[in-house]
Amino acid sequence: NMTRLIISAYEALLCAACEGETGISDLYAARRDTLDDIGAVVNAKVVQTLPGQGAAIVRWSADTEREGYWNDAAAKNAKAGDVLRLQIKAAAQGSKLPQLKRDIALPGRFLIHLPTGKGIKFSRQQEGAPEAPPVQDLPGGWVVRRAAAGVAAALVRHEAEVLAKVGQQTEIAAPTVWQRALVESGATLQTILVADAAQERAVSAWLNVFAPDLLGGLTVQPDALDWDSLFAEATAPTLPLNGGGSITIERTRAAWVVDIDAGAAQNHLAVNLAAVTLLARQMRLRNLSGIVLADFISLPHVRDQQQLIKTLRAAVVDDPAGVEVFGLTKLGLVEMTRTRRGAALQELLEI
Repeated sequence: NMTRLIISAYEALLCAACEGETGISDLYAARRDTLDDIGAVVNAKVVQTLPGQGAAIVRWSADTEREGYWNDAAAKNAKAGDVLRLQIKAAAQGSKLPQLKRDIALPGRFLIHLPTGKGIKFSRQQEGAPEAPPVQDLPGGWVVRRAAAGVAAALVRHEAEVLAKVGQQTEIAAPTVWQRALVESGATLQTILVADAAQERAVSAWLNVFAPDLLGGLTVQPDALDWDSLFAEATAPTLPLNGGGSITIERTRAAWVVDIDAGAAQNHLAVNLAAVTLLARQMRLRNLSGIVLADFISLPHVRDQQQLIKTLRAAVVDDPAGVEVFGLTKLGLVEMTRTRRGAALQELLEI
């Protein structure tokens, strides 16, 4: 399933959309007027310890005096005045400060480099016996991604050397929207379409270093995607389902709530299975995160309930954010969690 990546500005956003054989699978977006620093590595100074929480408040970037909350296991032993390298793992949200961590992870298309780690691990999604990449002589730890399977060793080695060099820098800039999309599209990416020459220069400069094999697929094509209809789909509260019925996605303070309505459709299992396919896609397009509660149409037979959960788990297995499906509650709700990766699309459009 070869993919193409379409990069363009849309209203106040910079967007990157991944398109495969079944249409757009992922939409990455960030506001052009605000700093999106998830993944950045910073030199941070501990300004206050919070012993009761096993955490610390840290400050970095002398020009803007940014503050964040460091709360992984290593923070318990922090002392005011300590200076250390931390990575921003979550953006500020409401009154919550950005969150930082000590274990730095630098993702590439085929590998994830852990500058402070050691050894070689394989991602959980590997099938069969994966080949170990040629990284034994390079510093730090490594995770081999599923996308590395079947890729030429020289290409994986090139990425490893680049990541190892980046990992030695004291401070590392956050990846842009399109860099995140490029990294997560792995080995299936063939074509990159950008809207203008300025964007082409920026993408080309990055590819030159990180992914020279993709340079030949980079093209300027201003109207490669109908962004209006994609955003209409990704922001509509209610969407129709194939075969009848509809799905409604709403946000509350605590969770995203999804309601499936059969309408006039008689086959409730079929409506639910159609809703699974659409929901798996919408979670990625809308970047839903945290708790997701789905109220499917009640299914009296246990066999049908099991098929619903099995189909849902299969539909979200490739989601780059990581989705956990907990099964049906006594009230017939399906509980899920999806890892937060920046603001939801709805939040970006409301700012």
